[in-house]
Amino acid sequence: MIRNSLREKSTATPDLVPAKFEIHLCPDRKIPVCGNLVGSPEYLQFKQERDYRWKEKATGKEFLKPDDCEDSFEASRHYKIDKAKFYFPLLGAQFNRRWYAWNAKCFIYAPLPRGAWPFLRTSRSSYSTWRVEAALSVKELLWEAEADGLQHLMPLIILFQSDPAELKALFGKGAWKKLASHTKSRNKLICLLASKNERHDKARLVERVRFLSAVESSVIQHFLKNREFDKKMISAARYSKTYSPAAIEERLKLYQETSSLLEYELQRCNPAWSNKRLLSEHDRAIKIQRLRRLLQSESKETIFCEPFRYHSRSNHYSAERLQSEKQIVKEAFDQHHCGAIYGDQAKAGSYAIFKITGEERGTLGVRISRNSLGRFECDIDQVKLVYNNPASEMTVKFCEEVAESFMNFINR
Repeated sequence: MIRNSLREKSTATPDLVPAKFEIHLCPDRKIPVCGNLVGSPEYLQFKQERDYRWKEKATGKEFLKPDDCEDSFEASRHYKIDKAKFYFPLLGAQFNRRWYAWNAKCFIYAPLPRGAWPFLRTSRSSYSTWRVEAALSVKELLWEAEADGLQHLMPLIILFQSDPAELKALFGKGAWKKLASHTKSRNKLICLLASKNERHDKARLVERVRFLSAVESSVIQHFLKNREFDKKMISAARYSKTYSPAAIEERLKLYQETSSLLEYELQRCNPAWSNKRLLSEHDRAIKIQRLRRLLQSESKETIFCEPFRYHSRSNHYSAERLQSEKQIVKEAFDQHHCGAIYGDQAKAGSYAIFKITGEERGTLGVRISRNSLGRFECDIDQVKLVYNNPASEMTVKFCEEVAESFMNFINR
């Protein structure tokens, strides 16, 4: 008996008083009207039962807060109850919910196809005003896309206000083929991020959409939630394989530094390089820059090995061992190769670099090691001409003579 009485009490409804301000459809403009309140897509941005601004506009009456009202929670609760009782006989029950439903029906559900609704939504119960207005301006194109089974192109149609044929001409055959193969949810993500902070410049929108068409959906979702559109940051997040702000900033800083260093060497930095490759290129570029400064400095060079020269009796070849880091750097820059990176090994005595002149101008690199008997052994590491071009057989044969003669010289 107690349970039944509680159920009856909970399901009982109070006697409703007829509202003085009823929501109705304007016969001329076909939009909802209630008193002084006129329907608009802007009322679909939020739906809050305690947002009484709509009620003030509709009735033209404002419920003023008493001067002696305290700031306590209990006083605030009583004030809200009194305010709801004030507007109830004028507008009826759940006015905000009913006003929202009328606007949603008139501006979204009735005039637009179902496939366009997800792109207009910003949350579960909120819609973007500018997207709704943009969709209403091309509702005929959207219904055609719905009939043709092209729901996945609706976000692009709304954003660019164009039909599929115009979009194909706008993006080009290759980019359009990729966009047409995407799902509706992916095109929605691309259009949402592309239109952040930019909705009027069509050329920039096309550039953004083309760029985002190659970016993973997970990266786009991350930037939709937490960040604005930033091409460099998106590239950094894409290739850093992580979306933490610190990792993205570190990746972006590394890429920018490496790019500037390689640009000084007339080379390009690939944004798709891994962090390991970027670090390697970064360190190599810094070393080359340091060696370039060493070459241009006027400081006295330091000799770290004995002089050695070898002349061929059968042809006009000659070889000279480079004795300082400055000589090695000069040889590398003259010949346009990476011989300068072997300067530390040459200084340590495990490598020897020779300047080759004669029929061909080249550079010889020889590795120095010790055998089990404690004697030095010399093996040719590489023989390169200018720009790392391969040497002829005659030059290689001469270099073999140089390596053998040099081994006898250091084992004397």
